[in-house]
Amino acid sequence: MRSFTHTAFYITVVLICTTLTVFSQGSVTQQGIRFIHPNSTTNAISLVPPSSITSYTLTLPGTQGAASSYLLNDGSGNLSWTTLSSSTPLSSITAATAINSINSSNFGQTWAWNTLAGTSALTLSSTSTAAASNAQTLLNISLSGANVTTTQTTYGMQVANTHTGTSSTNIAGYFSASGGTNNYGLLVANGNVGIGTSTPTVTLHNITTDAATATTTIGETVGHNSSGTPAASFGVGTKYTLESSTNADQDASQISTIWTTATHASRTSALTFSTVTSAAALAETMRITNGQVGINTTSITSGSTLDTKGHIALSNGGTASELRFYEPSGSGSNYTAFKAQAQTADVTYTLPAADGSNGQVLTTNGSGALSWATASGTTALSSITAATGTNSINSSDFGQTWAWNTLSSTSALTLSSTSTAAASNTQTLLNIALSGANATATQTTYGMQVVNTHTGTSSTNIAGYFSASGGTNNYGLLIANGNVGIGNSAPLALQHNTVTNGGTGLMIETASDGISYLRFVEDPSLSGGGVAFKYDGAFANNHLEINDNITGLNILTLKRSGVVGVGTTSVTTGAELDVKGHIALSNSGTASEVRFYEPSGSGSNYTALKAQVQAADVTYTLPAADGTNGSFLQTNGSGSLTWTTIGKEVVKYKAADESVSSATTGTTLQNDDDLNFTVSANEKYMIDILLDVTGSVGNMKVAFTLPSGTMALNMCANLTSGNTSHVHEWLRTSGTASSAITITNNVTSISIKGIVSIGGTGGTAYLQWAQNTSNATATTVKTLSNMRVVRIE
Repeated sequence: MRSFTHTAFYITVVLICTTLTVFSQGSVTQQGIRFIHPNSTTNAISLVPPSSITSYTLTLPGTQGAASSYLLNDGSGNLSWTTLSSSTPLSSITAATAINSINSSNFGQTWAWNTLAGTSALTLSSTSTAAASNAQTLLNISLSGANVTTTQTTYGMQVANTHTGTSSTNIAGYFSASGGTNNYGLLVANGNVGIGTSTPTVTLHNITTDAATATTTIGETVGHNSSGTPAASFGVGTKYTLESSTNADQDASQISTIWTTATHASRTSALTFSTVTSAAALAETMRITNGQVGINTTSITSGSTLDTKGHIALSNGGTASELRFYEPSGSGSNYTAFKAQAQTADVTYTLPAADGSNGQVLTTNGSGALSWATASGTTALSSITAATGTNSINSSDFGQTWAWNTLSSTSALTLSSTSTAAASNTQTLLNIALSGANATATQTTYGMQVVNTHTGTSSTNIAGYFSASGGTNNYGLLIANGNVGIGNSAPLALQHNTVTNGGTGLMIETASDGISYLRFVEDPSLSGGGVAFKYDGAFANNHLEINDNITGLNILTLKRSGVVGVGTTSVTTGAELDVKGHIALSNSGTASEVRFYEPSGSGSNYTALKAQVQAADVTYTLPAADGTNGSFLQTNGSGSLTWTTIGKEVVKYKAADESVSSATTGTTLQNDDDLNFTVSANEKYMIDILLDVTGSVGNMKVAFTLPSGTMALNMCANLTSGNTSHVHEWLRTSGTASSAITITNNVTSISIKGIVSIGGTGGTAYLQWAQNTSNATATTVKTLSNMRVVRIE
């Protein structure tokens, strides 16, 4: 041993039971032991103590250690040989002292807890105050890079819970956000969401697959529970928003269900449809309840299946639409229909205020006002280094809790990869798989729970954020199996939304002008029908549609203005309901009715039309224009209706006696004050006149006058004087007097019957009479003498 300084030093060598001491006196550098290489005077290995130490002794092992072993200090200076372990227990890992990034290359990590029972396998938690940067994230999973092929599938995260159990509940993902002003349980920023399908074609795509062939399966449940006691009008709905010409997220329409009676034992509900009219708040435009439909009214009239507050329009697609009244179901499937024919102008018929008498018919005044008249006819997701190989960790029943309780503005755990995804479609950044048997048949297990309960007056808490982009098909979230519960822990359908204490259960938003769809399909490759909210060029024209995109048929359209179109989007101006096609009033026993209610200020009475038992269908085609005053509808036997006065009866009678004598008109024929009637051109009338006459000496003569151009007069006067009856004569010329009629103070009756045929000029027909011989004794036609006129052609 040698000292390599110019300072005095001491070497003490004790050969037996002594120690070897190497020290320096006055040296400014540490001294040590140097081992010189046998072939060199300069190359050596030195053992030098540190500049500042506390004395300690190391005792070497008594034997040589095995290959690859190393010296292990027991903490008292006793050294022993030990073999390096190939792994470190997960439970000996301490908390990170700095930010650590681990690049595991292509070594996938598998952590298993195959004896896990009743604790959480991996718990990530933090109670740190969130920085104002909105960047605090407890689990940040980011997967990006290029795909090997253009058609492969990659997964940002997979969660599968396949526990078995007869009556158990398996939950693949549980999310909860609370404590903030805005709490979002799950946000899917980009990509479609598929529930029951791995290839969603729209923003939210639900498919239920089961063995059913002829039954309806619930694909989505939207619910609403209350901390109070629900009452009538308690409900839940689906709101549709659109961006208008200036503002985003504008309420456009809403479909809701409410209790109309909330008492459980007698509960009743209604399905309501609301739209926006003239930039106002959402307002209900249609309601379905108790088998009834109300349009533009919330108070459906008792006894009605369809109640429309406003007009009903039956538009058409070529031929005129019909309003059909079906006979009672027990009698068959025949109907009676009303339809319009080609018209030159609109016609509105106003029904009478009360029913008519048995056998009466509707007659018009020529301006659409109908009244009853007597006539024939009828109507009706830092010290650990990257993995160098694939590692599987079985944590048995030791649950792992990772806490970041001073976490501020960084992500607590970040899993990332920019590797190119293999073509096998198995690249997954976080794969969570929970399986095994349940201890009991009814327990609940969780594949993953994510809870974010930061407090803050106006903060936003997000429990789960998902984004998929860069590919041809980007799915923000796929739920391969199991129901999805939003707002509830026991979803009863593929998607079950429950709203507590009010709010919107489901909102589908269109960010710009266009159409929002809630679509129902049998084959995802096909476009199916559904409910759509459509921006129709101007905010005021937005409307809700129920349609079938395969056939292109718009089944139902709800306009913002509160009108409804069935089979058409172009609702006729002035109509509250426009049906393109026929309207059928089917029945459940008795014949259904079309009811016309009187003005609301007058009461709640109505006039109804319905069909009676029929042997065949009957369609009535209305006239193209209104009829004349007093005319009525007449059928041609094939349902074609026209206005006619044929069969119309006019009765005239004398309200007072009328007398003539030589002091008045004498023998000059005069028009009777009462017995006359109006005639129209080219018509025929049957006339029956009965006169009660008194007088003497002057006797009497009669005549009948008609308008110019009358074709024929064929009247027969049957004269009775006293007890003598005889046919006197025919009156065939207008204005020509009869022969003298003998009048006595006894009862004298004169009966005149016949038919007149009117030519090309209408006017008034009069009965005329006078004394045959002028006499001071008056000849009198008595009160209630009468004339009956019936049009026969």
